[in-house]
This record gives sequence, structure tokens and C-alpha cells, in this order.
Amino acid sequence: MMKAKISSIFSPFTGVLRGLIRPGHHVTRGMKIGDVDRRNDPALCTLVSDKALAVGGGVLEAVLTFGARKKDEGFL
Repeated sequence: MMKAKISSIFSPFTGVLRGLIRPGHHVTRGMKIGDVDRRNDPALCTLVSDKALAVGGGVLEAVLTFGARKKDEGFL
């Protein structure tokens, strides 16, 4: 296993750090390794984003629709 070269990492914009890639992963220059929330409000980092709520709602709707169809067809 190669020894990691420690480097400084800088964000191209200011904000609050929301997350980073887990330690031990191989990364390359220019690779996205974390998220910076540009709104610069730490309180917002504990909330679920509108995008995440929309995706979750879509998944829930798909699961419920699939289950209802299977029930109608006699599979459940």
C-alpha cells in the first residue's frame, strides 16, 4: 500500500463544510471530496434539503405504487 501524501485542500468558495469523503479513499486532483454549503449558516446543515425531500418523496411514491399494483395483481 502506498503512503498517502498529505496536501492542503481549499474550496473554491466560502461556506459551511457539510461533509467529506471517508478517510482511506484514493483521491485525485479536482475530484469532489466534500460538500460546502454556500449559505454559510451552520444551523441549515442539520436540516433536510428541499432536493432530498423531493427525492425521498418520489421514492416513497414509487414504492407505494409498486406495492399497490402487486397487491391488485394478487402477489402481496
